[in-house]
Amino acid sequence: LRDRVHALVKASRLRVVSENPFVIVSASVFKQAADAAAGAVKRFHEANPLVAGIGGEELKARLFGDASSALFQAVIDKLVADKKIAVAQDVIHEFGRKVTLKADEEKIRGQIAERFQSLGLQVAPADEVIDALKVDRITARKIIQLMLKDNALIKINEELFVDRAA
Repeated sequence: LRDRVHALVKASRLRVVSENPFVIVSASVFKQAADAAAGAVKRFHEANPLVAGIGGEELKARLFGDASSALFQAVIDKLVADKKIAVAQDVIHEFGRKVTLKADEEKIRGQIAERFQSLGLQVAPADEVIDALKVDRITARKIIQLMLKDNALIKINEELFVDRAA
C-alpha cells in the first residue's frame, strides 16, 4: 500500500501529512485547505486591522473543525514556506504584514502617549485615560495593546499602565 501511495505522491496526486500516524490527503484537497487558510487570514486582517493576527487555535476551529491537527499543521507549514503567512507565538498573520495606524488612529495614539507621559510614575487605569480623552473605547484599547507590544507602556496589571520612559 505504501508503495502505491508513494507513487501517487510522486505524481503529485497525494500529499503525506504525517508519517506516524500515517496520514495522507489528496493534493487538491490540501491546496483547497491552504487557499482557505490564507484567505481566512486575509479576511481577519481586513476585519481587524489593529490586531496583529489570528490565533492558531481560532483559525483551526474556524476552518478545520475536527480535521487532523497534522493536516492543519502541514497547511500552516506550507503557507509559511511559501511566504504567504508568518507565525509568531501562535499568532498567524500575512507574511510581511505590519499593523499600521490610519491618521485618526495615529492621533489617538499620540493623545494616549501624551496622557501617560504627563502622568509620569502615577499608574492610571486605561478606562480613565480613555474617558478623559473622549475617544472611541474599542479603538483606544487596541492602540494601548499595540503600545504595550511596542514597549511604549508598561502593564502593571490588567487595567493599570504606566509610560515606559517614566
